[in-house]
Amino acid sequence: MRTEKVSGTGNSTDTGQRTGRRAFLRVGAGCAVPLLAGGVLATRGMARAEETAAPGPIEQDAVDPVLAHVEQELSRTYHAMRGPTGVRGEHVRTIAANLDLVGACFESGRAAARPDTAIRRRLAEHGRDATVRDGLAAYDRLLEELALQHGIVPGRPLDAARLAAALDTVAADGCRLQIGGHRARLHRLAAEIDSARAKRAAIAHPRLLRQKPGDDFMGYPEIPPGNGTSMCEFLLLLEAYLGLVAVAFALGGLEVPAGIVAMLGIVVGLIQELSCKKDAEV
Repeated sequence: MRTEKVSGTGNSTDTGQRTGRRAFLRVGAGCAVPLLAGGVLATRGMARAEETAAPGPIEQDAVDPVLAHVEQELSRTYHAMRGPTGVRGEHVRTIAANLDLVGACFESGRAAARPDTAIRRRLAEHGRDATVRDGLAAYDRLLEELALQHGIVPGRPLDAARLAAALDTVAADGCRLQIGGHRARLHRLAAEIDSARAKRAAIAHPRLLRQKPGDDFMGYPEIPPGNGTSMCEFLLLLEAYLGLVAVAFALGGLEVPAGIVAMLGIVVGLIQELSCKKDAEV
């Protein structure tokens, strides 16, 4: 099932889609509005809630049109990168913009705080090992749904020891999200990819942008790149971190945010795999 059909954009022209994407990223206010639209993950989240009849705050999972938009962008970018042209600078800049947008969206709402209570309750009632197993199983279900709905192949498996340590941190300090703010490093990678492609083609290579700098949620603050971390290491760390956040959301009953963050992690992992593999071959 294509997300365009679910979100009602299947009949738009390519120009209209680009305009709509830029409008979403400029305004970003959809994070706070009531129910307007839902993506495939939202539809499946509502269906799962109806099937299980389990109590839980599922309704906000389906209320955010920004997450529905990001879902489309991530699916499109993932399949474009797996196509014959591989990773382009445009793809990396798109992911940087969507990381900022999702991070700002979560921080503007209640989603960031809601997993804390559920995780602490699970740890108290079932213990650390059982909660880790539940988290890994929930993540596997997310990956199955992403594969079914978007044809996305799962990336690297989550490390159980790292997940256990992350749950301890959430229990002690809460769920502190650092999803956005990686624009500087990712834009640097995008420029390197464009430059390498231009050299291989031996022609001038124009920058192709779906979002211009500054549309990344109105100057969302950047996280310093850090010292002594290579680009490949940075992407690996970011991929692992996003997977852990996806588990935290899944354990908190937030299926749609969990699915979006899992998609972000898989796409970042694909950038790492394709970019660093080419570096290793040189």
